[in-house]
Amino acid sequence: MKRITLLLLVCLTVIIAGCNKNDDNIAGGTINTDEAIIGTWKLSAVLTDGAETTIGNCDKEETYIFGTEQLTHEVYLSSDDDDDSDDDSDDHSDDDSDDSSDDDSDDSSDDDSDDDSDDDNRSGKVETCTLLTRKLAYWSNEGSNHYKLTFTDVTEDHNIIFTEANNKFYFEKTVTERGVTKVKRYIFQRQ
Repeated sequence: MKRITLLLLVCLTVIIAGCNKNDDNIAGGTINTDEAIIGTWKLSAVLTDGAETTIGNCDKEETYIFGTEQLTHEVYLSSDDDDDSDDDSDDHSDDDSDDSSDDDSDDSSDDDSDDDSDDDNRSGKVETCTLLTRKLAYWSNEGSNHYKLTFTDVTEDHNIIFTEANNKFYFEKTVTERGVTKVKRYIFQRQ
């Protein structure tokens, strides 16, 4: 009888330990962040000092693809973008134009005039996104949501915070624009 009791106690301990281990890996935001970051992430929003910044469709194509040790970072540019100043050192475009606006509040009586006004706003051009840069890097989790991304020419440190059951993450950068210091939050969504 003692052997059966001891065997049941050992089995119960193994089951409880296994359940606790799984709970630690799943509980909102506390899963192993090495596993949480692996995958494809696209830019979904940019906040500047807490206010949402309008970003273009091509900006939303910015992608981080995390593998087990390496990552690829892709940045896209609109082919009909008139801004020739591509010297943004953090590779994040802050284009304030909104080519995707389809305002249904027009007072026009038929849908054809609404379509014509959209074409006039874009001068008949269809926005196409062209790959501007593709960088390969290694990444490492330095602990406490601190990630080091090592590109061939620069090392970036990001405090990556996971949200929405690890389906989104964000990191923040302090930038100076026209002599004013601002905090930008770049939000990426799992694809």
